[in-house]
Amino acid sequence: MDKTIIKNIIKGTSSTTISTVTSTFFNFLSIYLFTHYITKDEFGIYALIIVISSLLNLISGLGLEISVVKYLSDESNYKEFILIPVLIIKIIFMSFVIIIFLLFSRYYSFGNEINVWDYKTFILVLFILGNFRDFFYRVLQGLNIFNHYAKIQISSAIIRVLFLISIIFFYKLTLSNILLVEVIVVSNTLLLQFFYIPFKSILKYQKKSGMTKDILKFTSPLYANNLMTFAYDRVGLLIIGMFMSASNVAIYNVSEKIPQALSGIYNSFIIVFFPNISTLFSKRDHKNASDLMNHSLQIISLFLSFLILIIIFLKDIIIKLLFSITYANSAIPLAFLLIGFVVRSLSNILGYSIVSAGYSKITMKVSLISMSFGLLSTFILVWQFGYIGAALSVVMLNLVSLFQNSYYVFKLKLAVIKHSYLKPIYTVIGIVLFIAIFNINNVFINISIFILFIIFNYNTIIRYIYHFKSLKLKNP
Repeated sequence: MDKTIIKNIIKGTSSTTISTVTSTFFNFLSIYLFTHYITKDEFGIYALIIVISSLLNLISGLGLEISVVKYLSDESNYKEFILIPVLIIKIIFMSFVIIIFLLFSRYYSFGNEINVWDYKTFILVLFILGNFRDFFYRVLQGLNIFNHYAKIQISSAIIRVLFLISIIFFYKLTLSNILLVEVIVVSNTLLLQFFYIPFKSILKYQKKSGMTKDILKFTSPLYANNLMTFAYDRVGLLIIGMFMSASNVAIYNVSEKIPQALSGIYNSFIIVFFPNISTLFSKRDHKNASDLMNHSLQIISLFLSFLILIIIFLKDIIIKLLFSITYANSAIPLAFLLIGFVVRSLSNILGYSIVSAGYSKITMKVSLISMSFGLLSTFILVWQFGYIGAALSVVMLNLVSLFQNSYYVFKLKLAVIKHSYLKPIYTVIGIVLFIAIFNINNVFINISIFILFIIFNYNTIIRYIYHFKSLKLKNP
């Protein structure tokens, strides 16, 4: 594979990863404050409010954000004219979603006296601001402005922590105060985005025959994929809110935080991977695209499996240190959610590759099957096993998605995938099942298992260490 491509991927990823890790650190400080200064019930309601505003964002999004990345990152005829029609479509659908939400909230209530609709105004404000924030983040991504992307992420996370500490010090932290801080943080993010995005070069209007049709044709399958992404991430929380109490919502929400943080770091890679593989496919350079897919699958599988294995061994200690001993029950679903995160990460590499090659309709098929399976399994498993069932359904949903994407990459002849990339995560799944079945919590046994994991994957580790040494990267 062309070493220049790998260098570009690594340099871009390192820039966004630094910002993501930094912002994740401050976000964890925020969660630490939440878990220590408000009740479980308040934290559970806060989690549901954020999830509902995210769901509204998703429903109104139509997958337009991904289309912006694609059209801004390649040399299409729409590059300078994509923003205005996309913004018009977004505003129309946002208005539509607001009306539906206001009607829906009048007739539906969550279980166990969870008073989410008392904060209806906050939900709508966070939805509107968050919708534009996510859109303009994608604009920065499509324009490859990763340094400013990083600055905005970090500043937003720091501002949130500073406001929360100020409220704790001078007043009292309440759910309403936390939601007000969220509004301030998202507003600040938007202001910074407006400052850094070069609107003069991309905010042009010109009628181009078929442009809107092409945009909607490309985004429709991605819309289904985004719905599936929500099913991956958040539907379990909503279903727990339907059947269980706010405190159970809080326990599951805490178990999601580490996988979500890792997803943010992983997205630093995807932010760079997607435009690069799109460029390769647009140039019909299938060899380098295939190599990039295989390298990415091997490295991501090995690195993330290695990382989550350490977290799984230390999960009880991590929960107590990062959050609170009152959330100790979050340790069990955490282990399953970490496995789901790795499987999803591998599936996303294949899914984004399929989209970048121009087969966005395939993602609709994958999404519909996976989402249907995920919703059904989540309802059944939450009903039977509570929040642990929600975590199990995440693993199952992601496996279904991975198998489908693997099949379509093979069928479309996009790449010859080396299935050895599955060995690290299958090893981790086996280890977790072994620990769960025999209830192992012994430091010596855990260390022995970890050594066996390294031995089992020794050849892959050595091969990639040697490969990266040969790149001779310069500082970005």
